[in-house]
Amino acid sequence: MKLKTLHFLEQNRRLRSHKLKELVQPLKDVGITANHLTLLSFICGLVAIYYLFEDHRLFVIFGLIHLFFDSIDGVLARLTKITDFGKYFDFFTDRIITIALLTKTYLVVDESIVIIILMFTIITEALYVFSDFQYPILFIRTTVMILFMLNIITVGYWVAGIISLYSIILQVNRYWELQVANEP
Repeated sequence: MKLKTLHFLEQNRRLRSHKLKELVQPLKDVGITANHLTLLSFICGLVAIYYLFEDHRLFVIFGLIHLFFDSIDGVLARLTKITDFGKYFDFFTDRIITIALLTKTYLVVDESIVIIILMFTIITEALYVFSDFQYPILFIRTTVMILFMLNIITVGYWVAGIISLYSIILQVNRYWELQVANEP
């Protein structure tokens, strides 16, 4: 599973880099960095979440801008130089958006299952960080954001829960594999 997922993600990165290179090159030429795009993505993501349940049209507009900037920041980073700060900055801003999206959902829909899903998501992300980004994980932000844009909120948070729980299972499995491999 892990190898297939990593292979798919790497293919996706290469395809984006190839297809979007011409779009991103002018940004590089004027001095815009990948971290600038990550910051713009983060701000647009926060604005989108602000409009979630308030103004669906604005939520969709800012959500799409957020996802667009998030998709091209990595392309620009690969065109220039990928930095450790940039990797962490991108990772943590995406996680904050995911947690804020589920938190706002809980505050509005007031369903206790959403807080459980939020906890699963936080546990999944924490295990990934504490494993030095080595344990397998399936990220949920883009999928949930798109489902919310399609106005299928309940399906969106249930999908988040299922994917997060599945990621926890993958991570625990990886932990046990490593423990067995290290036994004398």
